[in-house]
Amino acid sequence: MGDPGPGDHLPPWRSVLAVVAHPDDECFGLGAVLAGFVDAGAAVAVLCFTHGESSTLHGVNGDLGSVRAAELAGAARVLGADPVRLVDYPDGALAEVDVDDLAAHVLDLAAAVEADGLLVFDTDGVTSHPDHARATLAALAAADRAGLAVLGWTVPRTVAAALNQEYGAAFTGHHPGYIDLVVTLYGQAPALPADAIGPKMARLRREHHRLLGNGYCTRPPELDCAFESICETCAFFQTSIEFRPTLQAQHDDAHAKGQTHRAGAVVHTDAAQAIGKIDVDVTDLHVDLLSIAGHKCYAPQGIGALYQHTSTPLEPVLRGAGQEHGLRPGTENVAGIVGLGVACDLARTHLAETARLACLRHTLWQLLNAAIPGLVRHTPEVSLPGTLTVSFPDVIGRDVLARAPGLAASTGSACHSGQDTPSATLLAMGVAPAPALGAVRLPLGRATTATATASATAILATAHTLATVR
Repeated sequence: MGDPGPGDHLPPWRSVLAVVAHPDDECFGLGAVLAGFVDAGAAVAVLCFTHGESSTLHGVNGDLGSVRAAELAGAARVLGADPVRLVDYPDGALAEVDVDDLAAHVLDLAAAVEADGLLVFDTDGVTSHPDHARATLAALAAADRAGLAVLGWTVPRTVAAALNQEYGAAFTGHHPGYIDLVVTLYGQAPALPADAIGPKMARLRREHHRLLGNGYCTRPPELDCAFESICETCAFFQTSIEFRPTLQAQHDDAHAKGQTHRAGAVVHTDAAQAIGKIDVDVTDLHVDLLSIAGHKCYAPQGIGALYQHTSTPLEPVLRGAGQEHGLRPGTENVAGIVGLGVACDLARTHLAETARLACLRHTLWQLLNAAIPGLVRHTPEVSLPGTLTVSFPDVIGRDVLARAPGLAASTGSACHSGQDTPSATLLAMGVAPAPALGAVRLPLGRATTATATASATAILATAHTLATVR
């Protein structure tokens, strides 16, 4: 199975307009994405507001305007962009130009090319350059009037730090929680003309974007700090729900909770996978809400529970009766409630299972890795012991399980109308679409034995062989 093409995860726009401040912007930050749109069959146009700064010419002879125009046209030819419009606003002073004047240029070219969406730098300009920020603001104003979607190119905080250290730049990255779309681009990035300005850095194989304005959710500035705290808290919960938090972590968590409360937010964590496997204490976690699923701890199917802190008010989704303190009207599932209570009580006596399951998972991975060349492991060593997620090479996970009788497992992909789609979670973790489609999630539990892991290995190895030669 071959790798998907460059545009497989880009928005399905037929016509794209990139709005930039400087000629090198299209070939630097936006170049790989523009090439991806072109390879996906989209028409790409570029609107550039200034000729850029003369200090970057590095001794190149010629008039600034003509040199920049030639560079822009050359890069556009390589990237497959047409038409390209270069406007002669002053470099470094774009912030002084009326936004409506700039937006008029965007609206004019967007109408001419019948654009489905705009591609811009993120709202902070990525490098905090005022020209970038003004160009994006103009694009957003135009998009609001024309009803166009806007895709903002950005970088994660870790990538920004690496770029700043390597190039002495001033990139401003975002917390992953701010990033709406990660696009994986395959194949070689387009070679730029020799006279193109801008850093000659390697193209990122994974481009990061935010959906900006025009119907998309935008966060008010007063929530920015709180949102980052929420994201960091969620990241901590993902760790603390797997391992008992340290005293310092508890302190940091309580501080983050305080920030979210000051912004009017609450903290919820999903502890479905943790109950019965590790010790879970809502006081240590400093959560407002915590939910569990009964079937994850051997309780009956269809029953769960929500912990609610006494200081956290909730509004009912349905109204009409007073059951469950007026939050969930309807006759209670008494048998399920009792079953969940007994299962949770028994779970406390089985916490020692964690070490046994961890050993079994390690054994299962060693057996599978030896039996199936090219197998990829996604589950980290330090994690809850009850699951092992692996990707089988050159097949779809569903095809492997279809040839594995007697094995209870699930795929990492979803099938909609006969078409398999990779797991969004694996894609967000940086897994390429092809191996993500081959993912299988293997559960281990109280009934799992060493003999069972050996049997499962033999079944899966045979199933993979059959699925490969189908």
